[in-house]
Amino acid sequence: QNCVDEKRYTLVHGDFHMGNMLLPTEIEGDVDRRPWLVDWSFSGIGNPSVDLVFFMAMNDITAQDTERVLREYFSVVKERSQLSWNDFLTMFRQCLLNQFIILVCYDSLCRTMADSSSDERMVEVQHAHFDRVNTRCAHMILLYNVNEGDILPIA
Repeated sequence: QNCVDEKRYTLVHGDFHMGNMLLPTEIEGDVDRRPWLVDWSFSGIGNPSVDLVFFMAMNDITAQDTERVLREYFSVVKERSQLSWNDFLTMFRQCLLNQFIILVCYDSLCRTMADSSSDERMVEVQHAHFDRVNTRCAHMILLYNVNEGDILPIA
């Protein structure tokens, strides 16, 4: 709790998307019904909003659902910390900006890697995915009014 309250960091997965989730199936019997998060190779210590921003950028979440998801996520953070809504939003905006910078920096590399496939349909699917992710991230930046005040000074 003190890490989030005082230092603004916690354990993060770093690659939080549906492809890294194992969801329970409809199997009869006494089965653990919780989802499992796998592939912790990018995990580390970071802003509590990192995984939320990555998940929202990678998945089709409507503008209406974005606010609901953000408030639900904050309610869980709030149960475990003293973080205010305003501080949470600032951290969220910082992660949005960071994710957008990553997307811009790696866009050309990702598209070049996709272009190396001999499957033209797969290349098309990958490029469409990159376009949607970039667009979603840009829309969230506009929706949550990310501005120069959200840029942290270099220590």
